[in-house]
Amino acid sequence: KDFDLFLEHHPPAPKEEFDKAVSILAPLGKPIEVEYLSTIKKPNRLKVLCKVTYSDTAEELLWDFNLIPNDGEYRLVNMGFDK
Repeated sequence: KDFDLFLEHHPPAPKEEFDKAVSILAPLGKPIEVEYLSTIKKPNRLKVLCKVTYSDTAEELLWDFNLIPNDGEYRLVNMGFDK
């Protein structure tokens, strides 16, 4: 479910890598809202920022995605989470 929500807002990423990364967020509950914040252009990459709200906490989390150009599209190279 988290992966489907992610795909609504971002380029494709390997599902196995995504599931492993977000597994540490399980105590926060299910993501109930994803709000796109900004895309920051860097040399040879993009940084995409989103605010994510979860079902079991009042805290919001910042998701940070780094994308690089790949055959005319962008490929996810890493992602991070920040409270």
